[in-house]
Amino acid sequence: MPRSRIKLNVGEKYGMLTVIKLMEERSGGHIMYLFSCECGGRRIAYGSGVRRGLIKSCGCLAKPKVEVNCDYCGKKKMVRHGNIKKGKKHFCNRKCMGSWMSQNNDPNWKEGDPRYRGGYVWIKNGNDDWQTEHIVIVEKILGRKMKKLELIHHINMNKKDNRNGNLLICSRSYHNIIHANMAKRYAEKFL
Repeated sequence: MPRSRIKLNVGEKYGMLTVIKLMEERSGGHIMYLFSCECGGRRIAYGSGVRRGLIKSCGCLAKPKVEVNCDYCGKKKMVRHGNIKKGKKHFCNRKCMGSWMSQNNDPNWKEGDPRYRGGYVWIKNGNDDWQTEHIVIVEKILGRKMKKLELIHHINMNKKDNRNGNLLICSRSYHNIIHANMAKRYAEKFL
């Protein structure tokens, strides 16, 4: 026979948590409650764990925040301690990040330009349709449209380098083999 559990009352405070309502009773007499935290967060937890002091907050105490300055505008921002890495940039929003990247010629910055979706160079064909530059180049060299099962592999892995010598036409299975071998070599060398 399971032990009887002490029920918590709505409005009672335990650490940073306040009981909002009883959620469900589980087998063995365990009772789940919904709690609100002083930080504004919410959490569902066993009442016994909260009452005994094992659970003190919604998790905010386990995730301390540190104040950092935005690398673009200098505005202060609170960041979880685990997200601070040596050499990593911090921004208060995406606009600041984009402005910083465009001013510092970051190679990952695409400036929202439709010509660089997915890392590829896109160009307009005669019908005002956008097409990837590497496909246009290969089709011009072949003198025909590419077949559905053909893919183009960028040998140096730079999707913007569309020189004829950097493009390899292959099947999807061969393309997957190339990338698997490259990943294996990378892991052997760096990991």
